[in-house]
Amino acid sequence: MVYSPRTWDPLGAGPPVEVWVKLVLFVVGGMILLLTVLAA
Repeated sequence: MVYSPRTWDPLGAGPPVEVWVKLVLFVVGGMILLLTVLAA
């Protein structure tokens, strides 16, 4: 995946919003999956 200079700046404040959104969705999805497996 290619980021434009305005979206991705290694020397900036941090990762772009898209990366945080994907990370949050991944963590939440993993927790839901884990709870589903434990409840089964």
